[in-house]
Amino acid sequence: MPVADLKDSTDFPLTLDMPDGYNLPMKEPIMKRTAIFIRPDQTDQLRLLSDLTGAPWAELIRRAIDIYLESRKDEIAEAKKSPARRK
Repeated sequence: MPVADLKDSTDFPLTLDMPDGYNLPMKEPIMKRTAIFIRPDQTDQLRLLSDLTGAPWAELIRRAIDIYLESRKDEIAEAKKSPARRK
């Protein structure tokens, strides 16, 4: 697909390894930048996994967040229904 056709496409992955769920319409921000603090042992393990898989640290962290959020999906759904949502 020519680059000119990508601005309105939802078929263009962010990277070749990104799952389909990350293909968002280009009118929405694709990712939000954030900073996190992680322990040295977590850094060491991320470095090993990144070297082994070739996936960047950010992708490994996104995958871990996805798994965590999936495990709490019932609580998230309940929180969305609550009129007194936490800020």
